[in-house]
Amino acid sequence: MKYKDTAVFLLLLSVCFLGIIVGVVVAKRQQVDVSIISSSIAAVKSDQCSLNTVFLKGLLSNLYLFIMLSITGMLVFGFPISTALLFYKGYAVGFTCSCICMAMGFRGIAMAIVGVLFPSFVLLLIFCHMVYASTERGDKRKSKLERKNKMRLVNGFIYVIIFIFGVYTQSLMQYIAFYKF
Repeated sequence: MKYKDTAVFLLLLSVCFLGIIVGVVVAKRQQVDVSIISSSIAAVKSDQCSLNTVFLKGLLSNLYLFIMLSITGMLVFGFPISTALLFYKGYAVGFTCSCICMAMGFRGIAMAIVGVLFPSFVLLLIFCHMVYASTERGDKRKSKLERKNKMRLVNGFIYVIIFIFGVYTQSLMQYIAFYKF
């Protein structure tokens, strides 16, 4: 990995972390109604919500972002849009973690780390790599090697498999964290 490539990837990770920090700050400054999160946690604890339900909700919420990043990765001006989407995902993670901490108190910190922050970090790395790969595909020097249809199909299939695994891991961790804490 060259210096330029590392700088782009670090820029994308920085945007994600900045989104997390902004989400936490905004949630702390606003008076957020934490009853929604409290009722969701209570539903999981009382077995009203199964792992399949948590998985499907996580899949649908992250599928939109996955599709948008895939589409913007093919556009010439897609890098700024993709970066804004990464910031939004980081903002949502930070906001959710902050709300869980406000709703659950001290136990919420562990629940937010185990159930939201860690699995979302895995998905954020996947999304950052998707944006990074799309900028690499746009590089004119590598266009001959990377424009082969067979390789593009294999890379897309690998991203889909890793994405589904990441969403399942996130759902499983959220289910365990909400059920155990």
